[in-house]
Amino acid sequence: MKDNSDYYLAPKGTDQLFISSPVEKMFATDDIRFKYWLIQKKDVYEIDRYFVRKFERPEKVEEAEKYSEPNVPLIKISEMYLIAAECLSETNTAEALTYLNKLKSERVSPVVENVANSAELLEMIRTEYHREFLSEGQTFFMYKRLALDRMTNFSGLTEEMDEAKYIFPLPKDEIQFGGRK
Repeated sequence: MKDNSDYYLAPKGTDQLFISSPVEKMFATDDIRFKYWLIQKKDVYEIDRYFVRKFERPEKVEEAEKYSEPNVPLIKISEMYLIAAECLSETNTAEALTYLNKLKSERVSPVVENVANSAELLEMIRTEYHREFLSEGQTFFMYKRLALDRMTNFSGLTEEMDEAKYIFPLPKDEIQFGGRK
């Protein structure tokens, strides 16, 4: 796992992290996440693609020293806003919108004035998860928490989900040395 993270979080490794669908439809044009986390360029087959650059580090040693080693946060304030909005989506849509709009305004994304119902609000929150946690894997936990029976990726493909798919297997070492089954 460390080898993979070292590769993907290295300046050259990010050339491999591309998004296979038209991401520009997912973001407002002035959304800072689109501006700073993605770059459009040709891949090795000369196909225009959006590449994820949110994990890039400079190649020059003197510039790279300004950055600490890449860390994976356990939780971010943006996730807290989305979880709060998610929790309030069925009982207090006005307060839920306050949390959602706090995040959207920080990202220079158009705020939402009102919603028709809690299902529409929850769909907006899910979309915001996809934007905010692009290539981080955090969106999986939102799907798990909501026990959704389908998981959708950027290209619109859906994966049928069930309880077994939401449970990670125990590591082999834990089974072997921890007496677990």
